[in-house]
Amino acid sequence: MSLGAQIVVNAVLFQLVWFATVAGAGHGLWWSGIPVLLLFAFWQLRHTRWPRADTQLLRFGIVLGGVVDSVLAAGGWMRYATPWPSNA
Repeated sequence: MSLGAQIVVNAVLFQLVWFATVAGAGHGLWWSGIPVLLLFAFWQLRHTRWPRADTQLLRFGIVLGGVVDSVLAAGGWMRYATPWPSNA
C-alpha cells in the first residue's frame, strides 16, 4: 500500500474510532470505542514503517491522554456523557 493510501486509510479509521467512542458514550456504552480502537492500533502497528517508534508514541499518548483527561475531569472543566466506571 502506498504512503498516500495509508494516510487516507489511517484518517478514515481514526474517524471511525472517534465516532464509535462518541456515539457509544452518547448511548450509555462507555466501552464501545475500545474494540474499534484496538483494531485500529493493530492495523497501524502492522502497516507502519517504524513499529518500535509508533509503539512508544502509542504508550506516550495513552499516558498523556489519561493524565490530561483526569486533570480536566477532576477540575470540573470537562464532564463525560457516561462516567466510568460510574458516578453512582
